[in-house]
Amino acid sequence: VNALGVPNVVDSLFAIKTAVFEQGRLTLEQVRDACARDWSGDGEEAMRRYLLNLPKFGNDEDAPDAMAVQVSEQLREVLESKRNIKGGNFRPSLFQYMGHTVAGPYLGATADGRKKAEPLAHGMNPMHGRNTKGMTATANSFCKLDFRKYQGGSMQIELHPSYFPEGVERGAMVDHFATAFMHKGGVQINLNVFDLADLRDAYEHPEKTEYDDIVVKVTGYSAHFTKMDRHFQKEFVERVNYASLDD
Repeated sequence: VNALGVPNVVDSLFAIKTAVFEQGRLTLEQVRDACARDWSGDGEEAMRRYLLNLPKFGNDEDAPDAMAVQVSEQLREVLESKRNIKGGNFRPSLFQYMGHTVAGPYLGATADGRKKAEPLAHGMNPMHGRNTKGMTATANSFCKLDFRKYQGGSMQIELHPSYFPEGVERGAMVDHFATAFMHKGGVQINLNVFDLADLRDAYEHPEKTEYDDIVVKVTGYSAHFTKMDRHFQKEFVERVNYASLDD
């Protein structure tokens, strides 16, 4: 079973836990109604930004990361309690190939501060732009989950070319990071090396032909960027473009 939007559930529950039950700044009804209106009511944009700025999964912070472990474990326990037609247990995969890109409008706004027009998080990767403390911190958050219990969960990485210092062998740097990640419990990395500004230009100017040969690792598959659906192009260029281990 491919689970969709788990980091959004995690960030939403953590936001509700903090804002409603710990700080008492909002009520559940206020959050529910604001989400139903896509944050368009009076004062709801300020509410959205407050929720958006609360701690989020993916920054190696124990509290939101613990929520990610709890949510994922509950999902696993529910699925493993059911039997499929072959007699085995259902098992969750914390990964989804394409649904995260187009599901937003169907789902609506969420309590993590996400608007309904936005995509969901890709697999177990933090929602776009929320992992603000660097690639190492994100990897540490990722590996707090025990992926041996799941059918998959890939870390998506878009490296800026400046990630690699002059004179350093690229393959060796990637190998060192990947080896450390796997030893900590990670199971898969999807890797691109691009300046996303170039792909953003390709998105904004589809008439340009110099980008036609660019192939990107979208999720678990690769595609020519300029041949992708516009929704998928937009989601891709909004990802974090890591410039270093700490950025």
